[in-house]
Amino acid sequence: ETALKSGGALPAEGWSIEEVIVEKMMVANLEGTAEKEDGGGISGPKVLKMEIVYREGAPAELPTRVVLKWGSLVHFSTYAFAIRLYLWYANVRLEEMLRCESSVYENAATLIKETGIRMPKCYYQGSSYPQDSAGNPSDSGACCFVCCGRRTAVRTVQIMEDLYAAGYESGPIAEGVSAERFKAMLSNIAKLHGERHPSQLLRRLRRTERFAHVGVESESC
Repeated sequence: ETALKSGGALPAEGWSIEEVIVEKMMVANLEGTAEKEDGGGISGPKVLKMEIVYREGAPAELPTRVVLKWGSLVHFSTYAFAIRLYLWYANVRLEEMLRCESSVYENAATLIKETGIRMPKCYYQGSSYPQDSAGNPSDSGACCFVCCGRRTAVRTVQIMEDLYAAGYESGPIAEGVSAERFKAMLSNIAKLHGERHPSQLLRRLRRTERFAHVGVESESC
């Protein structure tokens, strides 16, 4: 309740939550023959569905179906040495992945307004991680991560719109997607990355009629 109020999804005074019903987030396996619990991807965040019951008389526009996603690198299983070595060599930083994801959800309303992309509304976003005296992230070094498996204490949490409640469907991965859905996916990706990518080539392309729909001209490009 405090998180939803601080994020502006609930009024600071007045309506309060009476009950929260928690469900596991289940996803179809590759063959589409069974369901399994969603683990949240390579960085391992936990994903739960929540039904919110308000006290009698609450306005209908208050969110009633949300998804809670939280991540804490220090609580996840340590990868094998070979995998840690590969991740560092490939410049894959799990800490930075979580911080980037948090930044996207923190600016979700702005992204939707500026680019027109389709993504769930974010009712609350919070994160914490070690910082140095200058306020910069202080992550574990190569030796600590690769040799010892040490992870930085990065913690993130998001409460967002439940798209399944809004009619979204996710089919079996093994069946692939239709040409129409694939086109919609690429268009959504292009709007997000095309608008904010610093490439001068993309900036020039957006001035042409053929690529005018990919993002909009702005100072961020």
